[in-house]
Amino acid sequence: CLGESMWSSCGEGTAESSPNPTLSLEFGPGNNSALYGPCMASGYQTLEVVGIPNVQAPANPGLAVSVEVRKLDAYGQIIVSDSSSVVSVVAAATNKSSGLGNGPFAIVSGTTSGILSLGRALLSVETRPYYVSISRNPPSTSLAGAVLLQAHGSDALASGGTMFSSPHELVMATG
Repeated sequence: CLGESMWSSCGEGTAESSPNPTLSLEFGPGNNSALYGPCMASGYQTLEVVGIPNVQAPANPGLAVSVEVRKLDAYGQIIVSDSSSVVSVVAAATNKSSGLGNGPFAIVSGTTSGILSLGRALLSVETRPYYVSISRNPPSTSLAGAVLLQAHGSDALASGGTMFSSPHELVMATG
């Protein structure tokens, strides 16, 4: 029994419009009109951080980088009904131990926290990585370890439940 659960086939049809009137593509009292997606919807699953600098576009130490934090459901859809949860981006520790420990190997500053608006928060973060060596001839630097960013927050729609993203490596420009 599905009870009060609502399922949808992304608007593919209804019992009235189905070529087989005994086949209903919907269950429950009406269409899925959830604000967080036209397909089957679910509650919070994860936070996603988009725009983290990568090999093709690395970050420069101390310069601001725009990243977007998205609150996703189990189907990978942005939960646009959330415009009140607070999210932050922080430097995360690695799971690999080095002679310097597990980190985090950077300080993150700038606009590191924000309130979701339609399931998204645009943040402007600056990273100051830790270096283990700086050479003048030839000019080069070596990072103390991988710089990882992770989003976390408090879910206002789920009575303050904790939300997290996976840690993602922020690629730093070298030279």
